[in-house]
Amino acid sequence: MNNQEISEITLRAKETYSSTLKENLVLITDAYKEDRLKSQGCLVCYYIHGERFGGAAMTHSKCSMCNKSLTFGTTCVDEVCSDCAALFGLCKICGGDIDMKQRKKGWVPHEKI
Repeated sequence: MNNQEISEITLRAKETYSSTLKENLVLITDAYKEDRLKSQGCLVCYYIHGERFGGAAMTHSKCSMCNKSLTFGTTCVDEVCSDCAALFGLCKICGGDIDMKQRKKGWVPHEKI
């Protein structure tokens, strides 16, 4: 390895470090919180998983909370419907708490539906 190669590798490493730091700051500060909450996504689904890619096929699933039929234009489906996500404070993509707070033991959301 020569000095030019070392220099190029170091530059790529610095660029990777810088972009990763920027991405992490966005996550840590929840920079787009208003948009995230409008889209009903938790921190992980919104910032880390981001855009989901699936096959271009009409896909049917059911809401894990109310069993409502859901239809999607791709094979990427949400775990819960928008209504249940809003009602129970859940991420509609993964079904976890939208604020990533641990629910108390014994909390049963189905009793509210």
